Amino acid sequence: MALEKCLICGFPSEHTGREDYDCFRCGKIRIGSMAAILFEQLSLSPRERANMSGALRENPQPVMIPGDVERLRNTPTPSVGQRADKLLFFLQKQWPTAGAVLDIQPGIVGDLFRQNCDPVRLTTNTKSYRLQASICGVAWAESDVEVGFILNDYLSETKEFLVPFGNRTWGFKISPKGWDYLEHGSPNVESTKVLIAGRFTPELLKFYTDVIGKTVEACGYEPIIVGEPESLEPITDQIIASIRKSRFVVSDLTKQSNGAYFEGGFAKGLGLEVIWTCLEEEVAQRKVHFDVRGLPILPWKEGEENDFCKRLQNRIEANFGKGKFKRVQSAPQ
Repeated sequence: MALEKCLICGFPSEHTGREDYDCFRCGKIRIGSMAAILFEQLSLSPRERANMSGALRENPQPVMIPGDVERLRNTPTPSVGQRADKLLFFLQKQWPTAGAVLDIQPGIVGDLFRQNCDPVRLTTNTKSYRLQASICGVAWAESDVEVGFILNDYLSETKEFLVPFGNRTWGFKISPKGWDYLEHGSPNVESTKVLIAGRFTPELLKFYTDVIGKTVEACGYEPIIVGEPESLEPITDQIIASIRKSRFVVSDLTKQSNGAYFEGGFAKGLGLEVIWTCLEEEVAQRKVHFDVRGLPILPWKEGEENDFCKRLQNRIEANFGKGKFKRVQSAPQ
């Protein structure tokens, strides 16, 4: 088995075909010849490598072309909590038996990041190296220090989802609290529905439908827009019911809709993630309420909808991965 450094993350990788690579960290990826040249020329930071690797693991691409390189490079970083969630669910899949000791090896993780793997051990113990590299990729980690922080400081000491076992560094079991969270605590992880909240003027409704809605759907999620009620059921009840069923919420604060603030806040209270958006001009004029100014608001400009779609798609796929929703096309009459 001939191994080489992955063009994207620098971890060991097999070149299995003309455009096909099997990276220990990124997974199976396909890179066209021109895109490969660009990757070789780029000077990528550890954070960029981590984000690109994490995004590719969750959203395998067709053959990458030059235009995909910069889009992938601009992938936003999920929060520590989101990355810890991804890692915890991965660990549960690898060791599904309650009470199992997690085989996480800090020595191998450190060697992988420092690109200092022993060639003999790498070829004779490939399965273990792949597993440790996968842990790094799933956690979107840029260093072994960050892997250790997510495991020790966040999942073990703060969340108490992992409990130390024995005297080993990074020796853990999933705790009863961790199992309870895996089975009950993460809201709507299987849902593909997404509520879009905002002020429903005719112009903005078209933006929500044609821009946000279509981007959400392109990511594999079903956009839900609750406008005028079609039944005797109060519209607030419809909205709340839709939020409760959603994987996440997109809340547009343009024109400072009280409803958008309420629906976003209600979703946060349920433990759901919210993607906040707003017309760039209003963000610049500090019209957004001070309570949310410090949050990562995704601004948009009229006439630059395509750029906004790309950034929104990156945000969705970085945080939630690719959904499985596909709209059924009606048969032609």
